Amino acid sequence: MTMIEIVVAFAVLGVSFTIYSSATIAVRNQAGTVREMSDAADACQKVVESLRAEPFDTLVARFGRDPDDDPGGAGTAPGPNFAVPGLRTLVGDPDGKAGEIVMPEVEVQNGVWQLREDANAAELGMPRDLNGDSIIDGVDHGQDYFQIPVCVRVRWDGRTGPCKYELFALLVAYRR
Repeated sequence: MTMIEIVVAFAVLGVSFTIYSSATIAVRNQAGTVREMSDAADACQKVVESLRAEPFDTLVARFGRDPDDDPGGAGTAPGPNFAVPGLRTLVGDPDGKAGEIVMPEVEVQNGVWQLREDANAAELGMPRDLNGDSIIDGVDHGQDYFQIPVCVRVRWDGRTGPCKYELFALLVAYRR
């Protein structure tokens, strides 16, 4: 072999190794991103399942934003925020938890929340009749709802920057 052939062979091997290394690194990074998304999806699904397993008449009181309406006394219910193991919360997240349950609640006073049919939340299909009386009004339906649209959301600081996963569900009281 001549010296030129050897140089060309090494150049081809070098380029091949560079391409292989880049592909391996990209696959490893993608696997981490997929794991994060899978963790978020699993957490959202578990929360929706736990909401469906909850007694329907206490759902808003236990998982809503108003701590004063908790069935066992103020601050005794889980509330709307939850931790997601394996995911880093966003910098500046006030509660330090990546997960959040969003219901059609409106803050009527500082820290006082109501489940309202007139909530302006297009992502939840609101406004909507929550108590089945065929009227969309502006009163608290925390005690007489039969359906609740919810969004279970996870926001975290991922490998690629801020990430978000959302799962929407319509929770309905099944009457016999």
